[in-house]
Amino acid sequence: MTRAVRHAEFIGAGTARRFLMAYAPSDAAPQRCYLVAPAFAEEMNRSRDALREFALAAADQGAATHILDLRGTGDSPGEFGDYSVDDWCNDLLAAVEDARTRYGATLITLLGIRFGALLAARVAAQAQVTDLLFWQPATEGKRLMREFLRVWSAANMGVDEDARTVLAREGTLEVAGYRIDPSLVEAIDAMTLSLPEGNTMQVHWLEAGAAVSPRSERHIQGLRDAGHDIASRSVDCPPFWRVQERVDATALVTASLLAPDPALSHG
Repeated sequence: MTRAVRHAEFIGAGTARRFLMAYAPSDAAPQRCYLVAPAFAEEMNRSRDALREFALAAADQGAATHILDLRGTGDSPGEFGDYSVDDWCNDLLAAVEDARTRYGATLITLLGIRFGALLAARVAAQAQVTDLLFWQPATEGKRLMREFLRVWSAANMGVDEDARTVLAREGTLEVAGYRIDPSLVEAIDAMTLSLPEGNTMQVHWLEAGAAVSPRSERHIQGLRDAGHDIASRSVDCPPFWRVQERVDATALVTASLLAPDPALSHG
């Protein structure tokens, strides 16, 4: 078994500093680097245990894993509400270039978790990554934002106005400790998981549960009809992005590290 070497550092400088936790095999240069495009707000923190389990398993297979904190999140500098979707896309692009500088011609896979899948799909062509791996991807930003704003509504049940009305009037809203403004909500509302025309990357789409959801199946079929190579499957794993306690993500990790094979459905 290969021992993973874990290294925490900042990449970039000044206001463009981003915190990076890098896992790499101790005995050889990695053959692949998984670069994580993280989930949104608290879902990011709830995903960390599953990511650590994944990173250790990936190192055993000779791969590195880079877990990036987007600016304004985690241990990266700045406040959550100070950054935009474009800023976070630029963070991912900078992390891709950092990985290439470290590892040379190593294959790079973007691992998009929930909201991170929307970001990963958006930058994939420009980043020229090898392929995409999605964990429970959000297919529509508006739906994801609706779920996020329900947290505010649940905490403010005595308020007659809904979260979007308050946000529009006040110009800012704090949801579970995360400050957002209308421009961020508008940008995320407009996001749909799509891939550039002529894209040749394979996408590995994994969802927790007994089956891939009907909503996702419809979206996947639309991508396939547009000529994209989507390999999808469900895995026996709790909804790690929803729960505070640690979950057993073994099935998710194992499926993530499988090479493309007939067990993945290509439609």
